Amino acid sequence: MRIRNVLLAMGASLGLVLTVPGAANASHATGSASVSNSYGRASASWTWQNSSSLSGISLHVKDTNCNSNPVYAYFRVTRTNGDTWHTSTYRYDYNGCNGGGTTHPGLSLSDGYYIKYIAIRLCNDQLGTDPCTTGSNSGANPHA
Repeated sequence: MRIRNVLLAMGASLGLVLTVPGAANASHATGSASVSNSYGRASASWTWQNSSSLSGISLHVKDTNCNSNPVYAYFRVTRTNGDTWHTSTYRYDYNGCNGGGTTHPGLSLSDGYYIKYIAIRLCNDQLGTDPCTTGSNSGANPHA
């Protein structure tokens, strides 16, 4: 313990910044999620801002099924207490199966509670009940 303190003091006197290996700068932590199925795929990336928000979300939605029905995506939010909720705005791709998909940039998301994970829910817009698939959870929010 004494040797460690001497080394820390020497590093401080030389103006060195010591970091713990593997400790990422949580203030600039990024996240991502994706989902795919027979009718489409969606992916998103973002920056975790704090324990209850993320910003700079870029969501890409692509229709891969030539059934004349657009696909749409939205987010499932999992809180640190295990509760989940879904965003209410759907982001569509109307380009059909031959298009390159649609990117929805500059989105943000916040909650009044700590957010642990984000997942994407992808659906095919049809008459009646839309078939949907939820992707895997993102990596954990480093602020939560």
